[in-house]
Amino acid sequence: MINADVLNRLLQQPGLLKETTVADLEMMAYQYPWFGTAQLLLAAKQKQTGSLNADKQLQKAMVYFNQPLWSGAQLNKFIATESTPVVVTSEADALIEIDETDASLDAEAMVEAEDICDVKDVNVVTDAVLDAEYVLQAEADKEADQFIKELDIEEQAEAMIEADAQREVADFMTNADAELAAEATIGSDFAKEELMNAQKPGPVGEKPVFTFEPFHTVDYFASQGIKLREEKLENDQLGKQVKSFTQWLRSMKKIYVEEKKELDVTEEKEVVSIAKESNQQTEVVTETMAEVLVKQGKKAQAIDLYRKLSLLHPEKSVYFASRIDELKQ
Repeated sequence: MINADVLNRLLQQPGLLKETTVADLEMMAYQYPWFGTAQLLLAAKQKQTGSLNADKQLQKAMVYFNQPLWSGAQLNKFIATESTPVVVTSEADALIEIDETDASLDAEAMVEAEDICDVKDVNVVTDAVLDAEYVLQAEADKEADQFIKELDIEEQAEAMIEADAQREVADFMTNADAELAAEATIGSDFAKEELMNAQKPGPVGEKPVFTFEPFHTVDYFASQGIKLREEKLENDQLGKQVKSFTQWLRSMKKIYVEEKKELDVTEEKEVVSIAKESNQQTEVVTETMAEVLVKQGKKAQAIDLYRKLSLLHPEKSVYFASRIDELKQ
């Protein structure tokens, strides 16, 4: 590549044009299209190599100069060999000296242009570094925002799961309270029924059954309001007889063993029916029980229970129907 130093030596020593390649000259003419000396050097090099585009390039180079005589002399100087002397007039020499100064100025202008290009390249590199830092910072901010959004989504999901769990627990507790209330109602109804049966009057003429032992069978005289003193009973014959009678009653009480009474047939049937009812479990028609049946694998019973629930709660029939369809699949 031709830089400012190479161009300066090339202008001072035209013989160095042989060592310069056409590609380097074309690159310089392409990079600096306003530089007429580059166009002239390219035309001279093409003349040396016998290129077919030499005449066309020479016409293009002449456009950059307003003195065709001087430009022709310069062209001949670059393409002349060592055995061929360069013949110029005194006027041409004067013009050559003037235009050599212009060439030097052009070389200095090219050096300044290269410096400007270097400064621009440095600025471009600096801008590129700043842009890269800005892009990296933007990507880091974007990743941070995305991470925060993901955390927010996870927190919202956890909150929703916790809310669902609390709602399920509340529903379960409500259903359990309802079941307990239903059982308590059933127990209270059974107790009321037993109390009403106990309060019903028995058949007319039926003797009451005593749940206590009559006092006269224990102490006859005490039942009659007579309080006996044993120290006074030994004084006469009547007292001795009364004392012996009382002792006889007490001894009979001690050795008396009451025989077990056989239950009446009707009462026995009532006891058996009450026992059967107490052993039977009443059916619990709740959504919780249906879920328990599903977990136990009893899908048929769960479907039947959902159907009963849809009849008991028509407002939730659509939900129960969807649950039935899921269990049938």
